[in-house]
Amino acid sequence: MPPDTHTANATNAANADLLYYPNATDPPVRLLRDPKKFSVRFGLARSALSPEAQNLLRKHAAPLTRVDHYGIIVYELGSEPEQQQAVQVLNRERDIEIAAPVMHRGRQENDDVYLTRRFIVQFWPEVGRQQIDALNAKYGVRIISQLDYAPNGYVLLAPAGADGTGAVEAANAYRASGLTVFSHPDLISRRHKRDTATSPATRAERDARATRDADYLGRQWHLATARVNDAWTLTRGVPSIAVAILDDGIDVDHPEFAGKLCAGHDFSAGVDDPRPKSGSDNHGTACAGVAVAKGVRASGAAPGCSLIAARFPASLGDADEAAMFKWAADNGADVISCSWGPADGTGSVDPLPGSTQAAIAYCVHQGRGGKGIPVCFAAGNGDESVDLDGYASNPDVIAVAASNDQERRAWYSDHGNAVWICAPSSGDRDAGEKSVLTADRHGPDGYNNGGNEVDADYTATFGGTSSASPLVAGIIGLMLSANPDLTQTQVRDILRRTARKIDGGYDADGHSPEYGYGRVDACDAVRAALAAASDGPVIALRPPRIDAPASFSRGGPPPSFDIDPGDGAALYYAVEIATRHELFDDAAHGQERSPSSFYASWQDSPLLASNPYVMPEAAWARLCSADTLYYRAWFSSSADGWTDVAGTLDDADHAGAPSLALTGAAVRDAPLRARRDAVNTHAGFDRLAYPGDDVMRALWQHTNLAWTGFYLAPSPSQGYTGWMSKAATLRQMGWGLAPVYVGQQWPGGPGSHILGSDQGRLDAADAIRLADQAGIGDNAVIYLDIEVGGLLPPTMLAYAQAWIAGVRGSNYRPGVYCSFLNTAAQLRENNPDVFFWVFNINKFAPTQARNPDGSFRTPPVADSGCPFAVAWQYIQGAPTIPVPQDAGPALSLATVDMDCATVLDPSYPERVDAAAPQAASPASIMAPQSLARADGPPQFALDPGSGAAIYYAVEVATEPELFDSANEAERDPDNFYASWETEPFQADSVYALPASAWNRLMQAERLYYRAWFSSSADAWENAVATTADADAAAAPSILLSGQAVRDAGKVERPAIDAPSHAGRDGPAPVFRLRLPAAARSFRVEVGADPAHFTEAAAPGAAKGRYASPVRPVKPEPLFALPVDAWDALRLAPRLYYRVCVSSRRPGAAWRADDSSTPDAVLERLPWIDIVPGEADRLRGIEAGVRRSRSGRPAPLDNQEREGEEGGEGGGGTDPDEAAWRRRPRAMPIAPAHQAPR
Repeated sequence: MPPDTHTANATNAANADLLYYPNATDPPVRLLRDPKKFSVRFGLARSALSPEAQNLLRKHAAPLTRVDHYGIIVYELGSEPEQQQAVQVLNRERDIEIAAPVMHRGRQENDDVYLTRRFIVQFWPEVGRQQIDALNAKYGVRIISQLDYAPNGYVLLAPAGADGTGAVEAANAYRASGLTVFSHPDLISRRHKRDTATSPATRAERDARATRDADYLGRQWHLATARVNDAWTLTRGVPSIAVAILDDGIDVDHPEFAGKLCAGHDFSAGVDDPRPKSGSDNHGTACAGVAVAKGVRASGAAPGCSLIAARFPASLGDADEAAMFKWAADNGADVISCSWGPADGTGSVDPLPGSTQAAIAYCVHQGRGGKGIPVCFAAGNGDESVDLDGYASNPDVIAVAASNDQERRAWYSDHGNAVWICAPSSGDRDAGEKSVLTADRHGPDGYNNGGNEVDADYTATFGGTSSASPLVAGIIGLMLSANPDLTQTQVRDILRRTARKIDGGYDADGHSPEYGYGRVDACDAVRAALAAASDGPVIALRPPRIDAPASFSRGGPPPSFDIDPGDGAALYYAVEIATRHELFDDAAHGQERSPSSFYASWQDSPLLASNPYVMPEAAWARLCSADTLYYRAWFSSSADGWTDVAGTLDDADHAGAPSLALTGAAVRDAPLRARRDAVNTHAGFDRLAYPGDDVMRALWQHTNLAWTGFYLAPSPSQGYTGWMSKAATLRQMGWGLAPVYVGQQWPGGPGSHILGSDQGRLDAADAIRLADQAGIGDNAVIYLDIEVGGLLPPTMLAYAQAWIAGVRGSNYRPGVYCSFLNTAAQLRENNPDVFFWVFNINKFAPTQARNPDGSFRTPPVADSGCPFAVAWQYIQGAPTIPVPQDAGPALSLATVDMDCATVLDPSYPERVDAAAPQAASPASIMAPQSLARADGPPQFALDPGSGAAIYYAVEVATEPELFDSANEAERDPDNFYASWETEPFQADSVYALPASAWNRLMQAERLYYRAWFSSSADAWENAVATTADADAAAAPSILLSGQAVRDAGKVERPAIDAPSHAGRDGPAPVFRLRLPAAARSFRVEVGADPAHFTEAAAPGAAKGRYASPVRPVKPEPLFALPVDAWDALRLAPRLYYRVCVSSRRPGAAWRADDSSTPDAVLERLPWIDIVPGEADRLRGIEAGVRRSRSGRPAPLDNQEREGEEGGEGGGGTDPDEAAWRRRPRAMPIAPAHQAPR
């Protein structure tokens, strides 16, 4: 036995939190008591309870939910003292097995944990039965059953204790005795599925796919990416190999599983039938489809393998969970897949119960006749460390992360040291990334309800690590079909050795926290399985390689490289050669590449297959002056694109790149232009004196400079005219221009010394004349040179404003060259159409004008600190720079200022090059891609772009469809917020979502957003949206994390809300519904007396009560009381209401399963006060909003405002309720819907 063990206090005070030890090694876990909820498990006899207990349960405690398969009912009381007293009263009842407070693990307040009287123990081997019996007698414990997966292990029954914590205290006491390997309570808690929600297909996508494929294999991209299709040339799986899916119900009657089932069990109902039992049992069918679907229309990874199916409920006890793994092993499982685990995104540690750990160890080390059963676990979808998940981080299992169709980490996938491998799965649909097509539950249930772009028995929106795990399990099924003698250790090793290294970030052992050992490769894994002997090492596949001589003479022909694709299927290649190995790191140094420092064969030729590879003459001429050339190769299985990509060197490993040393005399060859077309910054310069045609031509031909300043002169402060005749020459060479007019640079500087509006207008006319004389071109931008630092004094500001207005009224456009610190912001405030060329020279020394490879620097313009700048002068007074020529001595360029721009030609900022125009800069709104709920409301960055609409309003929604005015009726404060409803138009560059709106919307999984811009601060003029209504599906979004994203906002009980008042002579009230996910139909009841609600009533209004017809559940959350019912009931002083729901569809035999207010507590029915003569002041949802022509609320007039804000009965509602009941009324009407510019 261990000499030292942790101990826990065996006696927990009634109001203290509990500690328990989940397994043999992890530290204790704290269970936090819910202050109001408690669970009750009744005994089998169900004899009458005492009057005290009956009164407690029937009149005071409200039932919340049931866990039927464990006989548990959860109740709630108003306070913690009431709860504690109730638990003690109920635990004295003979026919109540246990009453206990509901618990939570750490911060997981949304995940209830239920205590039982059972705990699970494994004693050390040397502890005999006599010692065990003595310990049991000491604590009043008895044996329920013996564990068949853990020697000397038992399930034990403890007394409940006064507060229901007896099993926890007994488990801690047994652990403290030093006689046990592990000892933990048998807790009942929720297991969460690992699928990710992806937005449904848009109408356009569905229309485009109206003609459906006869089979869907061509759309199962994940199989092709994992090279499953290639593996099928070796084996499609054999029936003697069984893949076990432990999940919710599996539709074994689906055509894709016909004849496949070799064992099945339901651990909720205790029957050998794994079929779905509830409307939400959809997950297991999709998982099984990914693993073993036959390929009738969509295939699993192992279509020839058999299926073992185990169904378990959402809330599962630890003992039953362990028994499920033992059952799978004993029923012939060859590989097990589990796409579930603790809640995602909580940031809390969720330990693995010792009993489950022992059962998994039994599978892994004793299953398959001692060869071991590989157990795959989904890594999780919380974008957090997998080490927090005791299940997936268990070293006995294969933790599977998810990659997307771009061979990058899926945004949600958990990461960490425990990740073993990754597999392709769904990505971010908003970014155009794909989801997984697989089998879906047969019939009307399932994920696909008709809008899923495939037939109803299939779904095209599955994903998450839920899909990645069964994909790997199916591939393991193929491996075992090829070689059934493989041990589970060999299976893991083959997966590790054959995985493809996608992306980067792998350590010296080849492991990445995001991808494990890489993306699974089915074909290479099966080939390695065939080559492996059961008692020998796995035969590694030869990796691809590229070789070259250690040195090479500059005086000879270009070097050649020996290419070997290895044993993989990637036979086509491209070669990359660089003068510095850092240039292979695309993320960190990709922007430093230029033709003189980097060459890639894929830049100018298709993928190659011949060997050897000879470097092209032109590339050799550009790179041969370097001392060393570094090289690598990329391989693809397709000659037309990058498929099954494998490389000889990952970006992160660039320091280990092979190289060849160049010898002999260096050959001068000036670098060709590096346009940097792939980045948003272009090198330029400005200089007072024109350098000369030869220098400008050499700079254009041999450097990456793309544009130059162009001085319009003579002007008030500049007399040099050397540039004026060169516009056409420079344009012909290809140069972009930045025309500069040097007027009144600062008060007291050169020029007229007369500042103000009149001088501004005179200088504007002079600038226009000079631009015409130079032939700058219509609609070009002219930049006014202002040298004042900081805010302009009034006379200088008036001068600049008048100059801008004068140029604006001509055939040119105004621009300003100035300091970014204050001047640009000051001028832009009233001149949003002005283009800015800013200077900020403190970041780079003059000696930093050039990069190590000789090209001129092109830092991002945004680094200037001015987010709206077109150009940035980042170095002044650069030293003399040699300018190489094709022949003859080098020329020189001295005393230059270095610049960069977002465009190649700052005189036409909307153009991508000197000749081709592009669209003007559009208005935009940006926000973080993800946000933790604990970090508070999101902030948005607004940019009006180059248009005149500079004032804005922001809209935020939980679903993108709500931006479409056609769906306006579905908006409510819980799913939509618009700043124009409550705030004036904004002009600041940053907007923060108000806390009240954040509190209503934060439970959504994503928040979608857009902005409307207006050229007026008071009305919608020249309105433009960043996302048009028709493009709502493409709206950008923020992924919210923390506090169980997957179940955030889930409705367990039906609920109904209504205005607190209604005017008797006004319109009928409207109710807002919140219905559980399992509900298929509902009925709303309204009555004048709570006593009427116990009577069975036909639909319609009678005897002061109205019962609506039973309706199917639809997305719309509102229910309007019919006019005839309102006419019959409006005379009552008060109307009570509730909603009843059923899991059945509407029909003659309809019966309610639950209601917002059960019959037993009708005294708690909510009500609406009917107020005579108040219709103009107290309105329901529909009456409270007048619609403008654009479909959005119009402002209320003054009379309406006075009526709403004054008079009786107007108070008593909290701000959120008021926001729901009547829309804000201080805003202009919404913008008319337009397409974006």
